[in-house]
Amino acid sequence: RQFSIPNPIAFFRLAAAIHKNWPALRKHCKRSPFSLTAWTFDENGDRALKASVEFDDRITHRMRVRANSSYILRADIARCFPSIYTHSVAWALLGKAKAKKNYSDSKLGNLLDVLLQSMQDGQTIGIPIGQDTSRLVSELILSDIDAKLAKGQKLNGIRAIDDYEFGFRTMAAAESFLARLQRELEGYEL
Repeated sequence: RQFSIPNPIAFFRLAAAIHKNWPALRKHCKRSPFSLTAWTFDENGDRALKASVEFDDRITHRMRVRANSSYILRADIARCFPSIYTHSVAWALLGKAKAKKNYSDSKLGNLLDVLLQSMQDGQTIGIPIGQDTSRLVSELILSDIDAKLAKGQKLNGIRAIDDYEFGFRTMAAAESFLARLQRELEGYEL
């Protein structure tokens, strides 16, 4: 992975907007029933954010998924951070149709979109790799996708950052879910 060092002023503005709107952003990230990386502030750590489930504790969640499953579906979003479309942050927070009708910076999703673009010379494709702000942005988008996947279904699975692992009783169920996952990811241009 190629880590990025964004413009410090642009990064500060993004971090300040995230800090100011943390309760709303945290609530949105909690929408995912699968995420092991719904970030929380890390008061005493080396980073600003820490995962809701520590890395060493993820094995317990993986065992739970595998315990009653005949088939395991593992999916990793290829080039997740470099392929994130900055407009999709607004889509995740507001809904795609609503966000496309309202481009006002007064809406949090649109503000984050503009701030992300300012960190990379106005580019709308890709977000920097390495910063906790980028981890949070990806979580906002993927939490929205997770909520859509879970709607009306009882699924057995986990997601850590951009890695999915789901258990199924049949191959057909796993293939059907994979098709749904691909459709949802494509809706966010991932």
